[in-house]
Amino acid sequence: MRRFLVLLLSALSISLIAQDECAPCISICECDPGPCLGNSSLRHRFPGGIGYARGYSSIDLFYAAQVDANWFPYFDVRGHVFNDGKPAFNLGTGFRYLCVESEQLLGLNFFWDYGDARHTTFHQIGLGAEFLWPYWDLHLNSYIPISKTKKGYRTGLHKFQGNQAIVYKKFETAMSGIDLTIGKTLFDCNCFELRALLKGYYLRGDFKEDAGGFQFTLRSNLFEWITAEGSISYDNQFKLIGQGELALNFSFGGSIKRCERKTGCCPAYVALEEQLMRKTERFEIIATTTKKKKTTARSLNTGEELHFLFVNNTSGSQGTFEDPFGSLADAAAVSNPGDVFYIFPGDGTAMGLDTPITLQNNQLLIGSAAPLLVRGRRFGAIEIPRQTDSFPFLQPAGGINFITVAHGNTISGLNIAASGGQQRLIFSNNASNIKILNNHINGALSSNDAIGLTGTFNEKLMVLGNHLTPPDVGGAKAIRFDPSSGISRSLFSLNSFMRSASGNPGSGEGIACFPGATAFCNVIIEHNLLITGDDCVDIQMSQPGAFAGLVRNNNATIQSAGAIPACYRISFPNNGSIEAIVLGNQASVIGNGSQFVTSGDLNPNGSMKLKVFKNQANTPAVTGFDFDNTGGQLFAFESPNLRSTGVEAINTGSFTFTPDPTSFTFIPFE
Repeated sequence: MRRFLVLLLSALSISLIAQDECAPCISICECDPGPCLGNSSLRHRFPGGIGYARGYSSIDLFYAAQVDANWFPYFDVRGHVFNDGKPAFNLGTGFRYLCVESEQLLGLNFFWDYGDARHTTFHQIGLGAEFLWPYWDLHLNSYIPISKTKKGYRTGLHKFQGNQAIVYKKFETAMSGIDLTIGKTLFDCNCFELRALLKGYYLRGDFKEDAGGFQFTLRSNLFEWITAEGSISYDNQFKLIGQGELALNFSFGGSIKRCERKTGCCPAYVALEEQLMRKTERFEIIATTTKKKKTTARSLNTGEELHFLFVNNTSGSQGTFEDPFGSLADAAAVSNPGDVFYIFPGDGTAMGLDTPITLQNNQLLIGSAAPLLVRGRRFGAIEIPRQTDSFPFLQPAGGINFITVAHGNTISGLNIAASGGQQRLIFSNNASNIKILNNHINGALSSNDAIGLTGTFNEKLMVLGNHLTPPDVGGAKAIRFDPSSGISRSLFSLNSFMRSASGNPGSGEGIACFPGATAFCNVIIEHNLLITGDDCVDIQMSQPGAFAGLVRNNNATIQSAGAIPACYRISFPNNGSIEAIVLGNQASVIGNGSQFVTSGDLNPNGSMKLKVFKNQANTPAVTGFDFDNTGGQLFAFESPNLRSTGVEAINTGSFTFTPDPTSFTFIPFE
């Protein structure tokens, strides 16, 4: 940049000296009318070039306005469309000063460039200076990206190594730089012109990726209508590149108005005028490059570097990726808070994966068939893709609680199955911020809840994308969320609950939520598929507390020959307070059961407010919607109007009100 400023100041000095030396002219060249003040062209350049990988087509427009015999302000506008349809353009303006006596031109220019690159768009400004003589020319340009200079466009796992995961992020960057071009007219006659140009350039990106090299161009004009050129360039970044260009040219506007001159030959004078009407010699496409930056994976929760303990039951005992532990117990014995247990399927059995484990805070228990979301240093979230197609199989050899979770744990990508007895496959007591994602959890052989989450619960619970088989025992649940206290936000979404084909009638609930006396729960149950023998969704509050819930877009089917379960049950006796929306759900019954049941035996300190709409009860033979408030007080039901018939208008199925619709308070909503 310092050299550029020195050259620019030198050029200004030369211009002022030349201006003082110019004197009134006494003769005029009449052998050639000179070039027109405006020209345009249609061009195609192929293939890719310096800092871009695609050919493009262009339309150009150049026009110089003659202020007097010496001063020529101009604009230079170019529009481009790459072969893949993405646009680019250049908006340029500047001036050229013509000094006839010294047979030279001085020019300064300013450009705003835009380019739609492979992965994002970039803007840059360009500043340039020109020194032109009849048969020689010198061009100096600078390029300065503005707004943004880089864009991340791809992330992933580079490799596992030792006890680390090396992740990467790829960036596309706009390069700043300078160039210097020397041009020479080699041959010029009425019908043919041949020029040579040698450009030296230096470009630099945000990650210090340099491109320093040269470009040599031969350009020919035939009858001033057709231009053909070829160029070759080489630099340390983009290596060897060859390009070609074809253009169809058009001239418009009047000719230059000349003043008489003292000396000089006519051909040189006309050649200088032709230099005056040439487009600015510069890089017209914003140069971009890509850079792959690597770093170690970090925790989403804490931001600390993750330490991986690899487990494969067919392997050794070092715990590294190259030599994993042979059992989960060996890994747990040397683990620390925040570690990642990364488990491979091994031989497909539960050998080495059958010992109960108590997780420490912020530990992750991950199977190799599930993606893992981590953080890269200054990269944001990065997904490590799944490494195997099959899930590792975990099955407890005995005991009650197989996996006991702590604060900040994630369990993902595992196939966990009960082997009998009172086993709870996943259990927590007084833990928070838990994620259970993309697992196969089979509790059919257990007489206890497959997932049991109890105690004081704060922050978040996410149960997402799992396939669950409920226990085959009446009263046992696939998921039981039973917070006794705390303030929590919970999401149960995109899970499938499928009762065992050999299950007992009336056994195996889906999702049960039983908040305690001082629990304040915000629960979303959405987009789940539930086929169970007992209640599919069961929300009950037997103690004072608060519950806000959204139950939407679930599809529930009961297959039962026993008692009378419900696809969706909401029951809040005693002092509980509930505000819930039940929206867009499907319900079906095979055998005995009800589809939508809402009940509340409320005392004066309780309240139950529901908005139930756009649901569908698909089994006509059984009750569709059963609204029961035999206790009588403070049961508010939102409806499009103040009449009970409004409930039927926005839901499909049969309706039962116990003891009478008039005992409800209907609240209108839009």
